[in-house]
Amino acid sequence: MQVKQDKNVILNLVMDEMSIRELVEYSNGRYYGYVHLGMGSEHDGDHDNKDEAKSAFVFMGVSLGSYWKLPLGYFLIKSLTGPERANLLKKCFQLIEESGAQCRSITFDGAAVNIAMCNEFGSQYQFPDLKPSFQFNNMEVHTFWDACHMYIESIEKLQAREGLRAGTKLTARHINFQNEKMKVSLALQTLSRSVSSALLFCKELNIEG
Repeated sequence: MQVKQDKNVILNLVMDEMSIRELVEYSNGRYYGYVHLGMGSEHDGDHDNKDEAKSAFVFMGVSLGSYWKLPLGYFLIKSLTGPERANLLKKCFQLIEESGAQCRSITFDGAAVNIAMCNEFGSQYQFPDLKPSFQFNNMEVHTFWDACHMYIESIEKLQAREGLRAGTKLTARHINFQNEKMKVSLALQTLSRSVSSALLFCKELNIEG
């Protein structure tokens, strides 16, 4: 990606970890399906180690001044710590800067490992020292937790606390899906009309959760 000189491109960087099928395949003299963070070589088959990848850690740029989004890169991973994610994020910032664009914010789900990633840059999410932004190369970068992900968890907790089963059909299986990653029906239910209606209903009644 390279920005034209007369363009001022400002991005929000969206990142997420997506589950993939654990499978190693051999094709054209190479093995595919192992952990790959871009540090491999032709000698070792262009992968980093012999661990099978379980997820893809994906970066996507979303324009803040226009109507486009662009996948920027992905890494095949088994697991990543907060500092390791911070190193990948730092590299992504550098590549965006080299292209002539500016990254002013990032969006991610509220997983503890993502909080640890931002802490590496100096962000804080605990009162009274709340600081949901950080400096990178003299530019302020703001951090946002993905609202959809956080509110869906809140609805499920509200159901459990009140001892009811709402029309959303959400259960703990939809939140704790790790052992059922390939069941598309679980993912679809979190995006359903009933879940959307429940969120609006809770908002109108000012229900805390």
